Amino acid sequence: MVVLTAPMLMTHGNQPSFQQAMSNNPAKAQLPFLVIGHRKDTCAYTLPASIEAFRKWHGGKLDVTMLDGPDGKGDPCEAQAAHG
Repeated sequence: MVVLTAPMLMTHGNQPSFQQAMSNNPAKAQLPFLVIGHRKDTCAYTLPASIEAFRKWHGGKLDVTMLDGPDGKGDPCEAQAAHG
């Protein structure tokens, strides 16, 4: 099983992503996945909505755990925010 936390799953501009690493070919990624996200993550590259888009793209076994803690503080893409 592959475990991904606050992952950059889907292509967003020029930012690297899991989708891009698989050459946009979900057949290359047919392993069981556990994706851990945070409901309050506001980093543009790891938004909670990207998990559902990844589920549709991936089409295979995908378990998701969503955390729902404090908002955090500072830059939304850094460790002290919900993203971290």
